[in-house]
Amino acid sequence: MNLDLTDKKMLLELDKNGRIPVSHLAKKLRINQNTAQYRLKKLEDTGYIKGYYTIIDNSKLGYFGFRIYLRLANSDQEIDTEIHNYLIALTEVHVLSRLEGNYDLAIMCWVKTIYEFYEFWNNFKEKFKKNMGRVQIAIFTKVIHFDRNYLVQNQKNSEPPKSLIVGGSPEVQFDERDIKILKIMSNNARVSVLEISKKLNMPAKTIAYRIKQLEKNDIIVGYKPLLNLEKIGYKYYKINIVLSETIKIRELIEFAKYNPFITYIDFTISQNDFEIDIEVSTREEINRIMNEIKNITKITDYEEITFREYIKLVYF
Repeated sequence: MNLDLTDKKMLLELDKNGRIPVSHLAKKLRINQNTAQYRLKKLEDTGYIKGYYTIIDNSKLGYFGFRIYLRLANSDQEIDTEIHNYLIALTEVHVLSRLEGNYDLAIMCWVKTIYEFYEFWNNFKEKFKKNMGRVQIAIFTKVIHFDRNYLVQNQKNSEPPKSLIVGGSPEVQFDERDIKILKIMSNNARVSVLEISKKLNMPAKTIAYRIKQLEKNDIIVGYKPLLNLEKIGYKYYKINIVLSETIKIRELIEFAKYNPFITYIDFTISQNDFEIDIEVSTREEINRIMNEIKNITKITDYEEITFREYIKLVYF
């Protein structure tokens, strides 16, 4: 299946709001509702869309994040699978990604105290120390998500794209019923209110109201499709940059906002000064982005990590 312009516009609208009703999607694309439903199902059935997830600002629930880049050592397929399954089963691990380059895995943990992370990390080392090579640990403070405007046009935006910010927020009030709703929606952003109602044995009106409140309070900050970038013709890279000075950070952030291929800016406490995630179709586009950054400020060092796939992705 080759994507046409309508397919790409549909993917972009879903990237802006993965929970958008099909009726609204049809209006935005100026097609009838049956056609929109058919096209959406085809994108799902053919694997262009692998699922939908809810972006949750865990800092508002009292959590903060640790990111681990890990190079595996003395491992084979059986050991790799054992490590993956071990991490998938842990509630502290919310994102597990397979990488290429200097590291094999990226692990994101959300915890309420540093001691929780220490216990997780110490247990992991006790079990798999012999299989651990290079390790890089960072405290994740904030991430900015950008819309994938490159899906429709490969040019800079005249206006900055809509951004979703996770992290760096004070804790807000919530209760156990909110938590139950978030757990269901975290790995299925398009789950219906009725389905949640049945699972939790709560009135549908109550569920709908609570979702709106979670959105209003920016606990739920957005909904995204999990795209198969390889099928679309793109690759996902993480670029971690060490600068000679940090005075131009704000200028770099502004640059990132207007570049359609930059999908995330990661803010971390680490050896890196500026971190971006990019999705590009050619090697030349990576070189172009790096050259533009070098024109803004001097780079002391940087590493390029190729993202292969998500093994686990749940924001809560």
